[in-house]
Parts: sequence; C-alpha cells; structure tokens
Amino acid sequence: MSAIAYITNQEMIEFHRLNGNKTINFWRLGNTKKISFFKKGDLLFFLSKGTEKGKEKGIVGYGVFQKSMDLNIHQMWNQYKEQNGYATKEKLMEEIIRISKNNKIPKVLNCLYLKNVVFFQAPVYLSEIGVYISNKMESYMYLDKEKAVKAFMGTGEKNAAGEDLVTFLEKYDPHKYQNPCNTVDMAVFAYNESEKKVTKVLLIQRGNHPSIGWWALPGGFVEYRENLETAAARELQEETGIEHLNFEQLKTYGAYDRDPRTRIITTAYIALVPEGLLHEKAGDDAKNAGWFTIKDTEISRKNNADGTVCATHRLCLENKELAVRTESQVRVEWSPGAVLENKTYTMEHTTLLASDHSAVILEGYEYLVKRLADRP
Repeated sequence: MSAIAYITNQEMIEFHRLNGNKTINFWRLGNTKKISFFKKGDLLFFLSKGTEKGKEKGIVGYGVFQKSMDLNIHQMWNQYKEQNGYATKEKLMEEIIRISKNNKIPKVLNCLYLKNVVFFQAPVYLSEIGVYISNKMESYMYLDKEKAVKAFMGTGEKNAAGEDLVTFLEKYDPHKYQNPCNTVDMAVFAYNESEKKVTKVLLIQRGNHPSIGWWALPGGFVEYRENLETAAARELQEETGIEHLNFEQLKTYGAYDRDPRTRIITTAYIALVPEGLLHEKAGDDAKNAGWFTIKDTEISRKNNADGTVCATHRLCLENKELAVRTESQVRVEWSPGAVLENKTYTMEHTTLLASDHSAVILEGYEYLVKRLADRP
C-alpha cells in the first residue's frame, strides 16, 4: 500500500473541514505530473503551507484514494459540486485561473476521488518520526504509510469498541463536547537596568465589547491552526506594532465566568525589556496603547488555620500623559514552605482594567521582580 503527501491549498482544506466533507474531489491541473503506483485504498495526506514549525510543512489530514479521472471544469462541477472545495462554480474557476501558469482554465483537470476523509486538530510534522520533507518540494512526495500515521498509533492495538485508529477518527465527533474558546494575552513589562527594577507594563485600550474603552493586556483569540506562541506574537504585533520579542509562558487562567461572551481560557505570556526600548502604536481593535507605571501595595495579610496565607494587594497602574489611572484589588493565596506553594491570584474588584488582567499583571510583576533580584 502506498501513501502520498500532497501540498494543498489551505483555504480549500478549511472549506472541506468546516462543511464536514467526508468525500472530496482532489483536483489538480491537467498538466500536473502523473501519480504512478497509486491504487484504490492508498492514502493521500494533505500537506499545508500555512502551518509553522520553522519552515516545515505540516500534514493536516488525509483521504482514502478511490479513482483517478480527467474531467473538464463543467464535468467536474456537475459531478462533485462543493466536494471540489469551493461554494460556487465561479469561485472554483477563479482559483484554477489563479494557480494556472497561463491564467487560463485547462481543457481537463486530473481528479483524485477520495473518501473517508479525516482532518486533524493540529498539524503533524513528519520530522518528529524521522520523515523529512524538502522545503523545495512543489507538489507531492511518496510516503511510507506506516511512518505517516505512527505519531498517533500508540501501541497499535484496537480500543474497547474494536476500532483501529483510522476507524476511530472516521467516527469521532469533535463537537460531542461543548468546547471553550482559547485566547492569549501578552504582558510586556519594562525595567530600569541600573536599578534592576520592574517599572512599567504595556496596555491597550479596548475598542470593542466587552469592557469597551477600558484598558487591557494585548491579546486575542487563537486561530484554529496556530500555535499559542505564534498567536501571542501575532496579537502583540497587530495591537501595538511591537514584534520580535523574547517571551515565555506565565500561566493559564480559566475561571468559567471570566468573560461574558462565552467560556474562554487564556494563556498569558510575559516579556521584559529595558525602559525606552520599544515604541508602541495602537492597531487592529485597540483604540490606544501606552506604558503604565506600576505601584503594588500589600494592604493586608492573614495566616489561616490550615497553614495557608492570604494577602490583599492594591495594584495601581498610571499613564500621566494619557491621564489614566487604574486601581485594582487582587487576593493572593499560597501555602508557604510547601513543595508546591499553589500560589493563586484572584481579582476582587477593578476600575478601568478589563477582565482579570489585574491578577495576570500582578502575578507577572511579582515573578519578574524575583527573577531580577536573583540575577547576579
């Protein structure tokens, strides 16, 4: 049995995935090099140019080959309609013209009819299992089928329902459970190099609901085929114009009621730069952007009977040029002396600062203060 990895139009793949197409017509230009030794039951894997792991292309799904045909555009549309990957015949023709070398629709197109099509939740990079794809590859390459699916095979045994991996994926319903949305937030702090002191945090002013007009950390929704780090860098660049920062993951925040739109889980990242190094410019749905000085004051502390400690902080952020001052109260709880302190930060109330961002900022601030203090 053979397998082929074929470079695929990401827009077409997304159309098939969103429409739940299990059978598709995988068309190719009529002058495309013939695929030899490909038989019914062989696998065609979809290689996407839109995935990122360095410059490596990722496999985003596959289909089981049934037959090959040479059809003209009218036959192709009349026989397969939306299974060609586009909602209308006109859109299909536009795409064919776009990728054709002479900007014309060929007399015939080579069509590979696939069934039992499966799309992965995230790209599979074959280099992780010892298969390497040249970045110079323009169309397709033959694969060892066993290596192509090895990343997900586990022990290779069947599950309790008697299903192998392929059968399981064909039946799997990704909408069986109500899924939360995922976002990223980027907390960029500035510090005074001579004093080794964290002094400011970068905020944007929200231009849309919820918390419209209030200030927040740059951030937004993670796209379907996007790594968290890529999303964080993208959102920062879109909302502030800042890019190419060295950053690391701080924590994930998942209180079920943290956003009124729907259940949203956010992953926060932090970056630390010298004062005056970066110059922000608001963009996308951010109305404004600016650096805010940080003033953190512990206003109370209580030792609980169970050995935990609860402290209350007042966090004030101010930008005098913009005449904006936010004030928040954050509760911090932890178990001192424990192997795992389980330190949690909870926003109790806030003014002019969106969602639970005061808790994110305070946690990132305290973490960086400690990191700077530990530096020689």
